[in-house]
This record gives sequence, C-alpha cells and structure tokens, in this order.
Amino acid sequence: MNLDKEMEKQVFSYIERYKMIETGDRVIVGVSGGADSVYLARALLDLSREWNFTVELIHVNHQIRGGEAERDEAFCKNFAKEHNVRIHVCRGDVPKMVQEQKCSLEEAARIYRYQCIEETAEQHGFQKVAVAHHQDDQAETVLFQMLRGSGVRGMGGMRPRNGRYIRPLLFLRHDQIVRELGQIGQGWCEDSTNQEADCSRNQI
Repeated sequence: MNLDKEMEKQVFSYIERYKMIETGDRVIVGVSGGADSVYLARALLDLSREWNFTVELIHVNHQIRGGEAERDEAFCKNFAKEHNVRIHVCRGDVPKMVQEQKCSLEEAARIYRYQCIEETAEQHGFQKVAVAHHQDDQAETVLFQMLRGSGVRGMGGMRPRNGRYIRPLLFLRHDQIVRELGQIGQGWCEDSTNQEADCSRNQI
C-alpha cells in the first residue's frame, strides 16, 4: 500500500524548502528498523522516482540487544529486498568498545554508528545522509541541552540540514509517523531499550 499523499507532499515540500536533495544526488538513508526510519526510507524512495536521485540504505547492528538486534538487521535486509534497494550493513561489538573506550553504552553506540555512516558515505560517494530525527527528538534535544546547562547557542536544537546530513522528518511528530505506517499496513521493529530508564534521553 502507498503512503498517504498529503503527508508525503508535506515531507517533499520540507525537503525542497531547505534544499536537502538535488537531482543526481546519491543519498544514503539510516534505517534501524524502527517506525521513523522505515517511513523515511519509503518516502525518499518515492521521491527519488520523481526527482531522479539515488537512494541506498545503511543499517548498523551494534550487537547490544542479542536476538532483537539480529531481528532488526533481518527486517532491514528484507525491507531492502522488497523495495529493490541496496543496503549496507555494519556490525560492531559495541559492548567491547565500552570497555576499551571507558564510555557509556549510549555514547559508544553513537560513535560507532556515525563512524560507519561516514566511512560508507566516503567509500561510495554519497553526497547526503538522511536520518529520521523528528519533532519529538528535537524537543528532547533542546531539553537535554538545557539540563546540561548549555548556553543559548547550545539550545538551538538540530537543523534540517547540517553539512551532508539531512533530517526530512524534523517537522513531524512520532505519533503521526506511527499512525501513517499503521494505516498502510507497513510493519516496523520496536526497540525495547527505548523503555530503559538508564539512558539519559529515555529519562527525559
């Protein structure tokens, strides 16, 4: 089933407004298997047929959640196969990185994830990296910075476009995305760690 045209049109207009993508671009989309990244991938695949740019996916398996992480990887591979799009998969032992780097699990996962994205983008010549941050993530970011005592500049939140990184869903709420996927029967994976209280963002 196809995405809702009105909501998709809003996403396309947001992308155009901030000049996130140009004809001929190579765009890699971060997909975790969660609702937000699945919706982003579907929307950009639809748009690529109109604007003539290339879309590929990247999934990072941090090997933190055991069988759940393997499930997410398998889901993303199947999604890519169903939509006839190439997917790049990175696997790293993040728990081991925590011990070696003496940092939190959350920080080690973030460092490894962006390292994989940057290396893949450079190796395969992607001009843009699309990530699925949305309006709720933006609110969390601003509040997080406030609680850390950041100044006015530090509380500016995420930008729709920052270098090669683009955030086409930054104006949408998570519940809008979930509702849309439910209406078209598109599945996704739930991350159980989103409910854990030991992660600073989850506490917020």
